[in-house]
Amino acid sequence: AYFNRHISITINSKKPHRLEQHLINQLIQNSYQLVGELEGFTIYQRPNLSGVFSGKLFYQLSENSVIISGRATQVKALRNYLNPKVETGLH
Repeated sequence: AYFNRHISITINSKKPHRLEQHLINQLIQNSYQLVGELEGFTIYQRPNLSGVFSGKLFYQLSENSVIISGRATQVKALRNYLNPKVETGLH
């Protein structure tokens, strides 16, 4: 049950579009592919069998933040990757 937990996080940023680019680059590096949009969320998923285990990742860009939603392990890894960029101003 722990590995299948679904969580959502919000990362605040003065430049959410730059943060979105870092997010997309990280998703691509981790073999995620764009699969579509749903109710304002952009959806990424890994292909084939790896997608079954990692699930889909959703993100939504707003004026001052990025909301990321998906399986807990993937979302926490993305948060750890993106937060230093926010804190150091590299976004």
